[in-house]
Amino acid sequence: MSRNSILPLVLLVLITAGAFWMVRGAAARGQDGPENQQGIFRLPAKESRRIQPAAVSTTATLIGTLPSLGEGLVVQIVGGDRHGLTRTVTRSLAELLTERGLIAVLEPQALPGKETEPVPLPADGGLRITTDQVDPPAAPGLAYRAVITITAVPVRLPEGHPARRLLPRDVGAAEAPATATLTIEVAPLADAAWPTWWAGVGRQAAVAIVAATRLPESGDIAAHTRRGAWLAPVQASGPGAAPALVTEHGRLPSPPQTDVAVDLIPFSHPLVRGWVGRLSPLALPTRDGGTRTAEQALEKRLTKGQWIPGPAVEARRTFTREVEGLTTALTIEQDGTLVIWQERPSPATVVQGWLADPAAKAQLERHRGIPGLPTGMIP
Repeated sequence: MSRNSILPLVLLVLITAGAFWMVRGAAARGQDGPENQQGIFRLPAKESRRIQPAAVSTTATLIGTLPSLGEGLVVQIVGGDRHGLTRTVTRSLAELLTERGLIAVLEPQALPGKETEPVPLPADGGLRITTDQVDPPAAPGLAYRAVITITAVPVRLPEGHPARRLLPRDVGAAEAPATATLTIEVAPLADAAWPTWWAGVGRQAAVAIVAATRLPESGDIAAHTRRGAWLAPVQASGPGAAPALVTEHGRLPSPPQTDVAVDLIPFSHPLVRGWVGRLSPLALPTRDGGTRTAEQALEKRLTKGQWIPGPAVEARRTFTREVEGLTTALTIEQDGTLVIWQERPSPATVVQGWLADPAAKAQLERHRGIPGLPTGMIP
């Protein structure tokens, strides 16, 4: 037998051995928790496709106080790592909120090099979930103990920020993110499979987190969306057709990239919309092998993007850019808070339209006396 005829057989043996080693060393199905996808979470259309939580006996002890997320009808749920417990708690949170009729926007941690822009759906706040690096049990159903850190991030603008003058009166004052820890202790359970075991543990944790953040039992999502969207009536076609509501001025402005900014949450109110987050605490590598801060990297990108720097006011740096007839502004606070926002063109004209619309009485009341409107404009 020639050398050329032996070589394919040798390669076949090596490939088979490698495949056997990979399969043998791989995690069992479901051991790493669910694989979550970025975007608005939706429950399976068929009940049979939902994983039923196992009846695990779990003690959940929360230490710390989490701030309220306002109406909490749209909640961004961020996975701070790819741990199996993080995955299952974020998914269980999304399931629980969706069952209540709320909207959960999942932002799982992406693999390195596959980072994505956060979903541009205005939210009332965010919940970031991280897990101490405790390995899952060797098999489902064994006793398990782990600690989860929950960071609740209300959508609030810094005190004295220029965009605050256009916020409705019922938007709360500036409130910093707050963290709490949740210790999960799971008793042994016989005959549990990984998917159902994770689902049972995650559901217990989600119930404790939702109770701590005082999220609503239900809500009118359509009315909530109308309260914050940039909408304008347009005459529908056809005789006697009622005006329809359409979105003005396109989508939200793009936020900074996720390598320089973290905890980015979109917001939208009738007269102002944008994103709030903070500078990443991590240094970024440079081409020459050095590093630069996230603020230095962001400023370089703003310069390349033709953002115009303005004068610093009380340790607040401001940059602006004109795009498609709208001014987008970005501020960097001394504590690292980032705000990128757009103000609705001619807010006084918008209010004049509300004054002529009997259905806009609630919007008028929410904006009565705010600093961004002429005094006495809303009687």
